[in-house]
Amino acid sequence: MGARASRRSCRHGPSSPTDRTFLSPRPLPRLGNKMEATMPEPIHTENTITVDQSAAPTEQLSLGQRALRVIDRLMPVQREPQPAPSRQPSSLRRRLTTAMLLIVLVPTVLSATVSVITGWHSAQQQVVNQLRSVATLKEAQIHLWLNDLHTDLTVLQTEEMQADFITLLGAPVPDKLPEYKRVRSHFARNIAQTGRFEAIFLVDTSGRVILSTSLTQYWKNYRGWAFFEEGLQEPLSHLTWEAGVRWISIVHPIYDETGRTRGILVGRATMDTINAIMMERSGLGETGETYLVSAEQALLTDIRAGSRPVYVRTQGVQIATQERAEGSGIYPNYRGRTVIGVFHWLPDINAALLAEQEQIEALRPALALLGISTGVALLAITIAILAALTISRSVTDPLTRMAATASQVAAGELEHTVCIKREDEIGVLARTFNSMTAQLRDLIGNLEAQVAQRTQELEQRSNYLAASADVARAASSILDSARLTRQVVELIKERFSLYYVGLFLLDEAGEWAVLRAGTGEAGEAMLRRGHKIKVGEGMIGWSIAHAQSRIALDVGEDAVRLATNELPNTRSEAALPLRARGQIIGALTVQSDQPGAFDENSIAVLQTMADQVAIALENARLFTQNQAALETTQRAYGELSRRGWVELLRTQPDIGYRSSKMGIAPTTESWRADMEQAVQTGSVVQGNGTGDTNRYPLIVPIKVGNTVIGILDTYKPIADGPWNEEEIAILEALADQLGLALEGARLYRDAQQRASREQLTREIADKMRRATSVEEIIQTTVDELFHTLGTSRAFVKLGLLSPADDTDGETHDT
Repeated sequence: MGARASRRSCRHGPSSPTDRTFLSPRPLPRLGNKMEATMPEPIHTENTITVDQSAAPTEQLSLGQRALRVIDRLMPVQREPQPAPSRQPSSLRRRLTTAMLLIVLVPTVLSATVSVITGWHSAQQQVVNQLRSVATLKEAQIHLWLNDLHTDLTVLQTEEMQADFITLLGAPVPDKLPEYKRVRSHFARNIAQTGRFEAIFLVDTSGRVILSTSLTQYWKNYRGWAFFEEGLQEPLSHLTWEAGVRWISIVHPIYDETGRTRGILVGRATMDTINAIMMERSGLGETGETYLVSAEQALLTDIRAGSRPVYVRTQGVQIATQERAEGSGIYPNYRGRTVIGVFHWLPDINAALLAEQEQIEALRPALALLGISTGVALLAITIAILAALTISRSVTDPLTRMAATASQVAAGELEHTVCIKREDEIGVLARTFNSMTAQLRDLIGNLEAQVAQRTQELEQRSNYLAASADVARAASSILDSARLTRQVVELIKERFSLYYVGLFLLDEAGEWAVLRAGTGEAGEAMLRRGHKIKVGEGMIGWSIAHAQSRIALDVGEDAVRLATNELPNTRSEAALPLRARGQIIGALTVQSDQPGAFDENSIAVLQTMADQVAIALENARLFTQNQAALETTQRAYGELSRRGWVELLRTQPDIGYRSSKMGIAPTTESWRADMEQAVQTGSVVQGNGTGDTNRYPLIVPIKVGNTVIGILDTYKPIADGPWNEEEIAILEALADQLGLALEGARLYRDAQQRASREQLTREIADKMRRATSVEEIIQTTVDELFHTLGTSRAFVKLGLLSPADDTDGETHDT
């Protein structure tokens, strides 16, 4: 309010209601379709001045309003459009504020972003390292336990026990030997002392269990089992499934003195120890866990969730089991929750070990760091914004006040001046601005009349150009004469806001101008009664006879004009000749219900449109003639083609071929009734599958132009169903292409025959020319006819009728 009061105090002159008030002009509307309905938008060029004629009359506008219109049109190139007062904030302030904010914000945001991203990846890596340590520890524990199992089994293989093993493996009935009881007792003591094995048993090379500490193992045969087949080759650990129970098999081969394998020693251990190792969750938090999965992706150990799935097919499990590799990643676990997982492949037991922890728990410290970093960044941004606003306001406030005053002046309030009392560059600018405003106030009054006149001319010219473009567009896109004439008269009537428009064309004799199109009910009535004007009479006839336009600004004063009862309100009329290629083909009448409606410019535009219409009508006529000539040529060619085929089929009536399983061969079948029907009608004939044929016949005519020269006969078995539209369409297209190919072959054959005849004629004529006497010429001719044409008898006889013998018709040889 303070700034507003300061500006008011700097106004010149009294502030009474009689003061001149300047208002912001409204935007000028764009040119519409009708001449009288809209005004054109100002077109700023070096020599064009426009005003808004839809505003109040000139004498009712204030000096400021007139000044604004003059400035808008006299100085379009010399000044940029000024912003409205509602959009006053200084762009300089925005630039200063933006620059200061960018200087502070960009490094802050980049630093915070890099910190967050680095911390996030670091946290992920820490979790992966922690899980990898846990997985490595679990793997080491499993290996240690397996080594203990192998050690216990090795302890059993003393030299004495080895001999007993070989004896039992070689005996047909081992349980009757004393070594049997000794070995079994030795196995039982080992199980009782170590507690690692659930059962220990001997298996011979045929896969049969000959001794076991478990009664359920007696006489079982493990031939074909992986642990048995591989254990015959070398010691191993193997994960074995039997009757839905998982257990670890520790297998050692037993060799005799010659090094030959006599069987295997197998220690069976339960999964309890491995399950206990996997259930130990130290270092895994609340959601972390470890578990084993077989190569078939079956879960081997207990999991944190109470009920466990039979198979686990997560991304980590698939990579570990398929690629037999170690790795880590982020993926959904068997419960569908996103986890960070580490997986190891354990070749000793052919299983994958996975250590996983839910991502939300694992990255909780990183999320806390992210919150802290975001808070710090927001605090820095807030401080930067406040500092930037304070500094920019201290610099831009004086400029903002001067910009507000400049906006008021640009809006038409020329009585305002800038009130800035400074001795620096801004003060100089304010004084210069006040001087310029005073000069503008003195400049306005003398130019408004000239602006209004030129604006009206420009508006009229713009409407004429738009109407001319519409007529030219219709003339260039329509080839139907009747439609073109109707659309042209309607367009001219609508664009020029006329009372009536009619188009006359000369008749064939050139004596009468016949109405071909007219607007409104009057035009329809005159068309129904066949309205026409004799050439030389009336304005239309005079315009055609003299090849000139005729204008009646007041129809009552034109002695040539013929009045029409259907058009009682006509007050001014113009008749324009239609010229096409130097000839007058008709005339265009345009009538208005206002006197003096036509001037030199409007007549020039209307004459141009009339010439365009005349050329378009002539083009449409030529197009129709060309179409007729083309149709005549096509009919003539079709008749010649038909005669050629009639001659060809007369000389070769049995042209036809049939394809079958035996190949392609000429056909000698006679024409059936359906074949003749296809030839006569020229359309496809399709059988319905009735009768004894057990098939659906189809006959497609082969056409050359409109002439049917043959048929394509085929059929489908009843089992394949009737012919569908797509199949028929394919065969019709094939028949069309066949007709074109046959026509080309016939034309080629005719050309060859003509060439052969011409060559033969040239050869005989050449030999005849080389003869020197009449007898030799005749002998050569007869000889060539005999040998070339293969005639059985050829002769040439010369003779004349004597005058005395002309009456009786007798011929005498010479």
